[in-house]
Amino acid sequence: MASCTARIGASGRGQTMTEYILILAGVAVIALAAYQALGTTLSGVVQGAVAILFPQ
Repeated sequence: MASCTARIGASGRGQTMTEYILILAGVAVIALAAYQALGTTLSGVVQGAVAILFPQ
């Protein structure tokens, strides 16, 4: 029984890493989609903020 739980614990690390990679990939896809959808809007907001913070 102890060897069985040891094997599960050892393989669990790789499974956890794979889960983290899948979550990271999902977040990256969502961030890219949001950037493409809101890119021009965000650009205008950032330019407005820069104009307020650094007037010429």
